[in-house]
Amino acid sequence: MIIKRLLFICSILTAACLLISCPVENGKTAVLCTDHPEFTSYVESFNTSQDEYRLIIAYDENPGDDLQTNGKCEYDLIIDSHLNSVRHLPDFISLEDFFDDEVLRRNMFYADLLEQGIYDEQQVLLPISFNLPAIMFKSGLKLEDQDGFMLNMDQLAELNREFSSRTEKGLTALGLSLRWNPEMLYVLTLLMDTGYRESETGSLLWNSSGLKESVDYIRTWTREFNGGITAEREFAQKFMVEPSYNLIASGRILCYYRDLADFYSLPPQKREKLKILWPESDGQIPVLPEVLFAAIPEGARGTGAAKAFLTWFFKVKTQEELLASTQYKRLRTFGIAGGFSSMPVINEQVLPRYYPDLVGYIPGSEYLSFPPPLPPDWPQIKSDVLMPWLIEQADSDITSELMRERLEVWMRQRPPK
Repeated sequence: MIIKRLLFICSILTAACLLISCPVENGKTAVLCTDHPEFTSYVESFNTSQDEYRLIIAYDENPGDDLQTNGKCEYDLIIDSHLNSVRHLPDFISLEDFFDDEVLRRNMFYADLLEQGIYDEQQVLLPISFNLPAIMFKSGLKLEDQDGFMLNMDQLAELNREFSSRTEKGLTALGLSLRWNPEMLYVLTLLMDTGYRESETGSLLWNSSGLKESVDYIRTWTREFNGGITAEREFAQKFMVEPSYNLIASGRILCYYRDLADFYSLPPQKREKLKILWPESDGQIPVLPEVLFAAIPEGARGTGAAKAFLTWFFKVKTQEELLASTQYKRLRTFGIAGGFSSMPVINEQVLPRYYPDLVGYIPGSEYLSFPPPLPPDWPQIKSDVLMPWLIEQADSDITSELMRERLEVWMRQRPPK
């Protein structure tokens, strides 16, 4: 988060100067609010590509909170995750004219994502990009019973069993501990159909049976596959002091969990020694819930510039140029805004030219399971409630407190907005 703030400092200072010299007039100037630093470069490219409109970028950790608390927004364009919440959808203007005028075509986007941006039979959101969970292995490693670009938990368990070795002093090599990266615990709950989602009133729902199955599986993995929590801890204390990619290269561990964006934040010389596979269940890869959407708030004054930016951004040529610029500048960010594009043609035809290591590993839409809408406070619920609870369950043999009870306490104790 600190890095993001530093990346935006220059943009905020520039925005202040531009607001003085370029007042919002006739919709020719717009303020884009986001917490994704990649858009600093994107806005710069848009501004230099033409001289009719001007976009100014502003930073806000939670742009949607301003909509929720004030009933209005000072920004002309918002790009953020969880804008598809029922709490936010009524706050945005219709973008149907993009499709009515054939500026964009609906079949350009992943259908399931585009549908989540419909409110009152009007398209009010446009999807930008999404991230996937990934498990990284040593490049060139031949994995038995693995075909294609996906791997299910049963296959991973068997690989873990075959790879791990121990002596009388304990484990000397370990395929995978689900507890090394807590995000792996969370991804397992997605694979187990826990089904986190938003209710009609904007509260969080999930499948209790799926969450219980996830916790049971985590405990079984540690106990039966890796010899118990004590064995995993002793191994971690001895060996998990180096970066995971070094441990994979040396053969100390078989694999490690990172999401796609995080994987591509690694130095290129480290990535070239690794390959990634997508974890799946029933042939479906769970798309991570932080899908980026773009929206124009009701009452925005710079709608002309905001729409001009979106028209420019969703051109195939533009996204290819943005990918080329990212690589030319050697930025450690993946794809479009840190993920796969919301347009399949970019992922399937353009992206492989800039990320040749992904050739043959880019999943088609039939393999992707897009998440349903979640409440706007999902990031806080996940970090403050779900993740600590999952970590506690992974470190214990019994469940002393249910997730629902933990959430209820958190909801009562958190400060009002």
